[in-house]
Amino acid sequence: MIDNFCLRSKYFPVGTILKSNRFVLSLIFVLLVLIGSTAFGQNNKKASLFNTEGRSEAILFQKGYNLHQSGKYEEALRQYNLALTINVRYDVAWFAHGKTLIKLNHLEEAVKSISAAIECRNTVSAYWHELALVLHKLGQHERADKCFEVAIKYNPKTYQTWFNKGLAALKSGNYSQAIEDLNIVVSNKPKFTYGWNNLAIAYSKTDQPDKALECYDSSLA
Repeated sequence: MIDNFCLRSKYFPVGTILKSNRFVLSLIFVLLVLIGSTAFGQNNKKASLFNTEGRSEAILFQKGYNLHQSGKYEEALRQYNLALTINVRYDVAWFAHGKTLIKLNHLEEAVKSISAAIECRNTVSAYWHELALVLHKLGQHERADKCFEVAIKYNPKTYQTWFNKGLAALKSGNYSQAIEDLNIVVSNKPKFTYGWNNLAIAYSKTDQPDKALECYDSSLA
């Protein structure tokens, strides 16, 4: 579990400590807040990610999302900050805040934002996955691996997480772990070329050239 922390930075609107363990949800859903939109309504028109009627923080979030999509990252952060000032436990806004900080290469601050999203709702696989990716970039491989494991716990069939976990292990020199993770990927996604190719590299790094060749052959099949 991520430790509680005090948010004190120009990127955060509030100086408060978030407490976890108050949200236990029966329905787990993944909000990919930076990808796509949904359709609803009688006229089947494109809609925003959320029904923002009567919710000022959601309207501010949606504005921030649109600014992010336009590449206006600093402006997007300001809108997320305003939304979080209204509702400090708005997990999706924290997650989007973190994703925007990643775009600005403020990785340590991004860890705080994504961790805040997790403190608000700790069963969303996408939050743990993204946190793991950022921690890996920061060189915190053991902590990243633990986050990957939690992400998989909440969504074990998301093989992109297994792949990224294996890829992170490969890049950090943990070849046995990479082989284990990538074998899970290719056994469930046998047409996934990148899985086979990276598994071949892991086998090559461990002086198993025959297995590496088999993987390359499988990637071409």
